Amino acid sequence: MSSRAATTNDGAADDLVRAKAVLLNPGPGQRRLGAEALRVALVDLHDFWLSTHAAAIGLTDRAALVAVGALGRRELAPYSDLDLVLLHDGRRDIDRIADALWYPLWDAGIGLDHAVRTPGQAVQVAAADLRAALGLLEARHIAGDRAVSDKLTTAVRQSWRAGIRSRFDELEESTRGRWERSGDVAHRVE
Repeated sequence: MSSRAATTNDGAADDLVRAKAVLLNPGPGQRRLGAEALRVALVDLHDFWLSTHAAAIGLTDRAALVAVGALGRRELAPYSDLDLVLLHDGRRDIDRIADALWYPLWDAGIGLDHAVRTPGQAVQVAAADLRAALGLLEARHIAGDRAVSDKLTTAVRQSWRAGIRSRFDELEESTRGRWERSGDVAHRVE
């Protein structure tokens, strides 16, 4: 048995895909949700699936799953990918936990941008990468040990406040570049 097969449940995210499909395409005689209600329902659905699955695979102490990006901001659009960070504080079985989280999502065809880091590693990445820093400023705890999530959010926010003056030009340049590449598309829903 491969390590991948040993860490995944075949079809474990299929229920998430089916539930999302019902939200997007209700059956005959059922009313479609409005945009705001759909956004809330999609966020709640993904939060529920991720937190339930994380608990089932043993994501408890010394590790946490946090959402960044659209899911972190609670602005998930119907075809947004999931931006997730699996944080750990030196937990030895973190690779097993990561495989058990990521593979069911990939196998179900769900777009995933992910990272596995300690809070310290995440802060180092944020110091070097503006996009990562902005994403981590919006980090939201989904599952696991909240103290690990809090350690990250506290450190990232302190680092951002301490260094904002030195990063202002970089932020302005990034915003200008985004406008030049995408125009107003950059401000539309994912």
